[in-house]
Amino acid sequence: MPLVKMPLTRWLIATGEAEVRGTTLPPISDPAAVSKHLPPSATPGILAQPVYLHNAIGSSTLFTPRIGKPFQQLPMQG
Repeated sequence: MPLVKMPLTRWLIATGEAEVRGTTLPPISDPAAVSKHLPPSATPGILAQPVYLHNAIGSSTLFTPRIGKPFQQLPMQG
């Protein structure tokens, strides 16, 4: 699954990822199995599993305090 990160500013990073998976099932030998009694047209996905697609986009922020400039307390609000 490739993950891509692209800095937009010093503190904002755009992210994205994409994934494709294909699965196969082992052959079924149970005589009571659904695939033994129903045709493949009535049970999609039994004989051939669908492809799984996963895509995501997002953003992340990065906060690094500057040691040279300590935090200053804000004045009290009345």
